Amino acid sequence: MILQISKQKALEAISGLRSQVLVLKTKEEGSLDYQSWKDEADDTIKLIFGDTSSYYTNFHEELNPSFCGSLSFATHEHIDYKAIYLRRLDSLDSKLGSLQNVVDLSEDDNQSQRSSVQTIMCVFERFHRFARQLKVRHQTRPTITIDDEYDVQDLVHAILKLFFNDVRAEECTPSYAGGSSRIDFLIKSENIGIEIKKTRPNLRDKEIGEQLIIDKERYKSHHNCRTLICFVYDPDEQIVNPDGLANDLTEENEDMSVFVVISPKI
Repeated sequence: MILQISKQKALEAISGLRSQVLVLKTKEEGSLDYQSWKDEADDTIKLIFGDTSSYYTNFHEELNPSFCGSLSFATHEHIDYKAIYLRRLDSLDSKLGSLQNVVDLSEDDNQSQRSSVQTIMCVFERFHRFARQLKVRHQTRPTITIDDEYDVQDLVHAILKLFFNDVRAEECTPSYAGGSSRIDFLIKSENIGIEIKKTRPNLRDKEIGEQLIIDKERYKSHHNCRTLICFVYDPDEQIVNPDGLANDLTEENEDMSVFVVISPKI
């Protein structure tokens, strides 16, 4: 089970909903306070678990019960609506408590993702050391040379396999501005996309920046890419201001966080 927001925020949100129940018991079922609370509760559980999860659908049904059959007017007169309303609040509070326990026992997916992002960025930051070491072979045996972007991709793919079981290459992305593309790698279990560039004389600061800006906007619509890590391999130091370029393109927000690693740095 993957939470759609951080574990801490989820626990705080559910706790906030439960804290309002006592006040709601002093209100009527038709009050604006209760209706507002229902809307907030529905939106909150959807935000935490996603609108297709059984946790959300079950809670939604509990929040909006359907009544079958009809009551006669005689019977209708003896219904204690206040008692029914209070029982419903107790039931909803109990349901929220169960969901709170589910969240509490779940792994913090965001924490796991942050750890994975740190691992990948460390690989990229040290990639040039790795590439230089490849040139040192016993008895001058043949080695792997890095001539273009595809060479970098092949090596990165092999390294990522050391840390992640499911590394998907050339994952299709939704169309953007009339065109479609493929993301170089997708680690679906972590919702991490990876884009790789290698500089050359006609692909330097300006061109790299323009390409990555387009990539950022395109990948925001990919439902399995919550974090995009862009690796720019610059062995010939074509980029004049690597820190400036990385800072301009790096951003963290709810739609998608973007991190840029340029290696080696001048």
